[in-house]
Amino acid sequence: MAYSGYTNDIRDFANNQRTRLDFLGLTGDWGAAFGVGRIELFDYDDPGVARDSVSAFFHRLGLDPAIIAAAARQRYNESLPAFGCELLRFLRLKGVDETQLTRVARMMLSLDFGPEANRDFALLPKELRAQLDAASQDQIAALTQDADLASRLPAGIGAPRPRAEPQVVTNIAEAMIAFLACLSRTSERARAAQRDRV
Repeated sequence: MAYSGYTNDIRDFANNQRTRLDFLGLTGDWGAAFGVGRIELFDYDDPGVARDSVSAFFHRLGLDPAIIAAAARQRYNESLPAFGCELLRFLRLKGVDETQLTRVARMMLSLDFGPEANRDFALLPKELRAQLDAASQDQIAALTQDADLASRLPAGIGAPRPRAEPQVVTNIAEAMIAFLACLSRTSERARAAQRDRV
């Protein structure tokens, strides 16, 4: 959403994401291009995968993830926090060009807000998340009807996992408040680290 030139809100974005809502169609397209037997399925909600999805992908392919430095691996698939996505959407609506928006996104990622920025803030309202979760469960059930795809599904995929209810960011004011809260927390961590070194 941050890099796609998108200007609509999360509801429109979610409803236009085929990869989130049509697993069978997606696997069918990849299967047609490369063969169903070559499809690898992951559960990105699995905490082990979510922690370092690049390493999980390399391991699944039988490759050594050490060819990419450990710190870089954890940032390769890094998401911009919800407040960053909303800030970029707002700037895009105000006519800021994509080159400048890419710079803004990189600056935000360089601030290293920590994993709590993505844990504590979200774009998806609770009811929309529930709809997408239900649609996802339906798609997983449909995948299990295909014997070859079912054999490739990770164990426990779709199992309910406890998760905190994040604060939902729906507009620029909420995005700025969340951004400043995370910036303050990051700054405090940096000051604490500096005190520890003294």
